[in-house]
This record gives sequence, C-alpha cells and structure tokens, in this order.
Amino acid sequence: MFSKRGKTLIALVSVILGILGQPALASQETDIVRRFTAGFVKGDASDVLATIHPDFEAGGMDRNAFFDWVVRWFEWCDDYHFEAAELCETRAETGTLVSGDFQRNWLLGMEASDTSIEGAEEREILGSLEEEGGAVQSIDRTENITFTIVDGLVAGIEGMTLSDPKGSVMGMRDPRVRKLGEFFSGLDDLPVIGGLFSSSETAFSGAIKSLVMIAMLIAAVFGGWVWLGTMVTNLRLSGVMAKHSFPEGTSYQHQHTAYTEHREQLQSGQKECRRHDFYLRQLIDEGRFEDARDYARGMIAYCVKARDAKGSSTYGAYLKRVDELEHAREYAQEHRVDNPEPEIK
Repeated sequence: MFSKRGKTLIALVSVILGILGQPALASQETDIVRRFTAGFVKGDASDVLATIHPDFEAGGMDRNAFFDWVVRWFEWCDDYHFEAAELCETRAETGTLVSGDFQRNWLLGMEASDTSIEGAEEREILGSLEEEGGAVQSIDRTENITFTIVDGLVAGIEGMTLSDPKGSVMGMRDPRVRKLGEFFSGLDDLPVIGGLFSSSETAFSGAIKSLVMIAMLIAAVFGGWVWLGTMVTNLRLSGVMAKHSFPEGTSYQHQHTAYTEHREQLQSGQKECRRHDFYLRQLIDEGRFEDARDYARGMIAYCVKARDAKGSSTYGAYLKRVDELEHAREYAQEHRVDNPEPEIK
C-alpha cells in the first residue's frame, strides 16, 4: 500500500487535476455557442443544425422551422460576421445560460433583376450598394443574445433577430423605400430616439434623462416667453401712460371702468347708455390723431393686462377707425370735401 507521503501526494495531484479540469468542463457550454456562430459565419446549415437541441424553441420557431430559416438565410446572405468578445455563463433551472454582446455584420444579397430602378436619379440611390451587378443590403447590429444550453446543445435563443432575410431584401426593391428607411435609421442614431427603443438599460436610462431635460428646456422656454410677453405689455403700457397726462376721469383705469359699465348696460338691454369714448372722440375732433392712436393702443395694452379679450378687440377696432378718419380728413383737405368725417359708432 501507499505510504503516508504517497497518499498525500496522490490527494494533492487529484485536487490539482480537479481544479484544472473544472474550466474545461465549464467551457463546454461556451464552446457550443462558438460552434453555433462559426456555422453561421461559414454558411453551413448542417454545422448550425448539429448544435441545436431536439427540443429547440426560439422566436416562435421549433427545431425544423429554425433550420428552414437558416437555409433561407444562407441563400440570401453574401457575407457574415458573428462573434462576441466575451461570454458569461449562469446556471438556471432550465439549463445553462450563455450570454454576451454579439457583433453582427452581414450583407443580404439581391439579384439585379429583383430591383425596379428607373432613371439615373433613382439609380444613384442604390449606387453605394451595388456589387458585381447586384445590389446588397448592408446591416450592422450589436445584440445582447442569451443562449440556453441543455445537454450540451442550444435549446433556446433570446435577443437574436430572426427576421426573414428574403423579406428584408425584397423590401428594398423600391429605391424610395430605402430612402425612407435611411431617414428613420438616421432618427434611430439620435441618442434620445435610439435610446428609447434600445434593449440596453443604460441607453434607455440615458434617453429618459435626455427626454426629461428636453421637456424641462421646453417648459423653461415657454415660461420665459410668457414672462417676456407680460413684461413687454407692462412696459408698453407704462410707456404710453408716461407719455400722456390725462384729464381727470380719462385714465386707462377710469376708461376701462366706463367701457365695462357701458358694455354691461348694452347686454342688459338698456337703450339709453352713457357713452364711454368721449375723450377719444374729443382727440379726433381736435385733429389729434396721433394722440388718439396712442390712447387706443394704451387701452389695448390695459385690456390685455386685465385679461379682457373683448375690450382689447373693441379698442383694436377703435385704433383702426382712427386711421380711417385721419385718411378721410386728409382726403377731404386735398379735394376740399366738406364734413368728411363719419360719426363714431
């Protein structure tokens, strides 16, 4: 039998072999994923199928449907790159999950006869995608893909685009469709829009923050616009008021009060109502049209500040009427017409 030292040596060797053998055992799941991607790169449907579990299911496809999709893919794929820089494994009840960020670049072929291009201008649209007489659709995508490994084979895939390659290519038949697609792809490159529809939590969080900042900026601009409008109205009102020294009872406040009472009397059905525009009429009668315009503008500003839309509209009509009366007087003076001024109603 072994000596005590021999037993210790055997135990030590066993431990070392166990430690060395563990990574090899743990990498079997990763190896099957690399074989799966290598089959895609080589365009060999048999190599891909050899890595698929009999109970495979992904994207609504079973094993046979997935194999048919792979065959169709290789019929239309001219060149392909499919790999992950780093893979990680986690244990789950359904099996081992192998995931990573995979870089996928491929060219989906399209025969020249499949395109419907008329005119030199439309041909330029697909000019960058012409290769040996045939057009191709170039796609570059990074996807976080998770493979479920059961019994050393791929039993499920999550995160991998399984679109119909022929359908994608035939969608490019009309050059205008491609032009529209490039437009939306350009929108997707924007951090906010692209991030909102990204599967990456980091990109999505960044997009949400950007969206909140944009909303706050819009709110700040709108608030500043309202504040600026209020300030301009107040300055306009104060400027007009400072320009005039009105007789007693003709200030904007008194005028607005008189106008409001006059309007309420008319609404109540009274036939004899005290006029409220005597000061404005006096300015016109004296030929002080510029002062009358300033007074009307001041009343408009006062009504805006008082949030009296109807009053603002009324004195806007007064302002227009003052211009008409001034033009009428000038015309009368030029043509010596007597009493050209119509009555203010």
